[in-house]
Amino acid sequence: MKQKHLTLTLMLISSVIMYSQEEKQEADEEHVEAIKKHSVALFLTHSFIGQGVSDGNKDLLIVPSFAINYNYSFNHKWALGLHTDLIIEEFVVERQDSNEEILEREFPLSALLVSSYKLSESFGIGIGLGIEWEANASFAVARFGAEYGIEIPLKEMEVIFAFNYDLIFEAYDSFNLGIGIAKKF
Repeated sequence: MKQKHLTLTLMLISSVIMYSQEEKQEADEEHVEAIKKHSVALFLTHSFIGQGVSDGNKDLLIVPSFAINYNYSFNHKWALGLHTDLIIEEFVVERQDSNEEILEREFPLSALLVSSYKLSESFGIGIGLGIEWEANASFAVARFGAEYGIEIPLKEMEVIFAFNYDLIFEAYDSFNLGIGIAKKF
């Protein structure tokens, strides 16, 4: 199982590197103006957990969460950020690679350092590592994500639609769908 996740990670990283090497070096006129280096975004999201347990049976859990993301843009393509997520519900999951071990999760908080790359003006991908803290147990987390943003230029804001896959090592996996608003400054 770990080899599967390592292979997925290496494939994603290599595809980003290959794509960035093929990019044209010419600057578009619309990218000549100074970019805003910082952005803070607030998201309303839902996490979909396939290893959930409900009434003793394995079940797909859909739990609500909030996210606050800070990003620093190095240029029009690359950014580095701190992404935090808080699932606002208690839930139970079957531990990954185990048919019987149960994990009780009470409002887990994730903090990840995420590198993102814009494939186009509106669409970007990201990859990151961090930790999920919780009262019973904490785990390392890897995130693979994609975002689509719609700019609100007069307000220097952006509406963002996000999709993330979180691999919580030795625990469970989740998909997150969310919508958010970002302020650039």
